[in-house]
Amino acid sequence: MKDKLAIISWNVRSLGKREKHKAVQRLVSSTYPSFLWLQETKAEKIQRSFMRRNGLNIFQGVIESPTIGSSGGLLCCWDDNVFEMENHNINRRFIVVVGKFRLNQFRSVLINVYGPSVEEEKESFLKNLVCSFLDRMSVCVGGGFNVYLCEDEKVGRAQNRFSMRIFSQFIQASGLINLPLNEGRFTWCNNQDDPTFC
Repeated sequence: MKDKLAIISWNVRSLGKREKHKAVQRLVSSTYPSFLWLQETKAEKIQRSFMRRNGLNIFQGVIESPTIGSSGGLLCCWDDNVFEMENHNINRRFIVVVGKFRLNQFRSVLINVYGPSVEEEKESFLKNLVCSFLDRMSVCVGGGFNVYLCEDEKVGRAQNRFSMRIFSQFIQASGLINLPLNEGRFTWCNNQDDPTFC
């Protein structure tokens, strides 16, 4: 059994290219995470051969939410020696896994999220998400919300104060804690000539 719990969450922006396969393989082989959450896989189905070739066969627990059109797609993987799943809920924008840690029987809800980029969809997404775990045991939510809390978390295009407000309300209503970044100020860039950083 592992002595450290590692959860890796990564917006891979498509698993369609070989270099992404190799990057996932390097990440897993160098960190041996207990949980791996991938967002924006852009895959309708993750094949067993992909799992095997890229070192993901170390995970016995696997749940996916397929892509809709050309965007989205989520993959949750976990070490079944560390966490025992009791129940799950698959949504187009999040995967909820309910279970317990084998070492101490601690029950928890783990959620992999990929929120909408369309502003008009964010409020209903956050309401659906909070309903999936409100009044439950301990919760860990990770992934990409496509929204930010403070103006200094974004550089570039105009700020959207409405989205910031509903995200702040979501954090407060759910009782979640927004963990600070350890390194760097931003986790995303649009890679344009005039870039936006969030």
